[in-house]
Amino acid sequence: MGTRSSQGSRKVLTDVAILAAKPKAKPFRISGQIQGLPGSLVVVVRARKDESAESSKTRKKSVPAYKDIYYRYRLAGQDVMIALGRYASRGAPHGLTLAEATGKARELAAKAVKHPRLKEHLADEKRAQEEAQRQQQRHAKAAGEKTFERLLDAYVGHLRASGKQSAQDVETLFRLHVKEPFPDLLTTPAASIDKYSVANIGRRLVEQGKQRTAGKFRAYVSAAFQMALTAGTSFTSPTDEAGYAIDFGLTVNPVAATKAFTGVTSRDRILNDHELRHLMQRAEAIKSDVTRDALALLMLLGGQRIVQLLRVKTNEVDLKARTIMQIDLKGRAKEGRPRRRIHVLPLTDAALAIVERRVNLAKALGVDFVFTTGADTHLNPRTISKEVTAISTAMVAAGESDKRFQLRDFRRTAESCLVGDLGFTKDVTAQVLSHGIGGVQDTHYLKHPFTQQKLLVLRAWESKLQSVRTGEPPPSNVRELKRA
Repeated sequence: MGTRSSQGSRKVLTDVAILAAKPKAKPFRISGQIQGLPGSLVVVVRARKDESAESSKTRKKSVPAYKDIYYRYRLAGQDVMIALGRYASRGAPHGLTLAEATGKARELAAKAVKHPRLKEHLADEKRAQEEAQRQQQRHAKAAGEKTFERLLDAYVGHLRASGKQSAQDVETLFRLHVKEPFPDLLTTPAASIDKYSVANIGRRLVEQGKQRTAGKFRAYVSAAFQMALTAGTSFTSPTDEAGYAIDFGLTVNPVAATKAFTGVTSRDRILNDHELRHLMQRAEAIKSDVTRDALALLMLLGGQRIVQLLRVKTNEVDLKARTIMQIDLKGRAKEGRPRRRIHVLPLTDAALAIVERRVNLAKALGVDFVFTTGADTHLNPRTISKEVTAISTAMVAAGESDKRFQLRDFRRTAESCLVGDLGFTKDVTAQVLSHGIGGVQDTHYLKHPFTQQKLLVLRAWESKLQSVRTGEPPPSNVRELKRA
């Protein structure tokens, strides 16, 4: 037949061998290797359900058979079989030819090199394709309709097209807190969404204790409606496939009629030296080295914005000049001009050691981000926040702190100490912490990098942290003049 049973030596499978295989009382296999690739082709031969080899002994004609082709490979010492289809020497529409089955098997063998658990990977791919098809059907249904869902999607697309880092967060917020809990609203025309519908969504979040998320929702959905209101007159509004500004038939922004709500409460929490000492000690015990380094650098740099710090890439670090560059996107963008400010900081010795180590690791992995998780992505800011929250809880339980604190309280603590205890001016600390620097003078004329001033501040802050950590007073910069 040109091939042998799977127990014997493996040869290349042929049409002649498959056609010659006759069904028996029990299903059996014939197999053949795939030339140049791991794995093999397996044909399972069995009689049709309505007829068996036993019942056909009295018949003169041959017994009809099913011949199903599989791709077989080895995983952890076990055979894994993936169905390709039914064999048919004539091909479609009856089934697969041997050449077509071999082509499919080659594709699977190539995938198996990257994904050893091929069967699970294919199942994931199938689920993703099915979900993509469902989404495509939903979008196709909503095409040409001025629905609330399309308005939300258009706003997210607008953020992405504008290069906004918040696009993913906004998309997730809309999915979790609008689309999933309020599916009936999605097909509602955007012009029919009223203040009561908006308030109902926000009220649900507040009742769940998610005041900050409720405030973000109100701001984002208001911006979405405002975008649609000005679509016809704005140079930067999103357009449809025909190139026309997306029009949802709006006359008012329903969010404007709801009571203002930000969900932000003013905080005044400042850590004392005793709490700082235990915070640093516990931070050094964090298991993840990338999380530990990120939090240590954040503290050494006076509490930089964690989102900006984690987005730093290796090409934004200059080890020779001992500087690190952050892109400050915080603030309101002007029409057609996204908010973007370059924030360069000098590195003290301790900070440089951390950055140099992370840069070398990132380059060795072939990724761009300094604080990478292994893939070409950066550490999630929530990971740092959760670690600090866990440390805060542990400190309160151990009697090391009377009150819980959050990551953002460290930034306030650092600035209060720099101005109140170490005597630096608010203008200089604003340069270090990248506070909102506005006005005609700062925006258009004052372009000095303040490198030396920043370095003095950060060195003084590092000395302060070292003093707190060891319990010893910081070295004095006062020198006694000896008598001649």
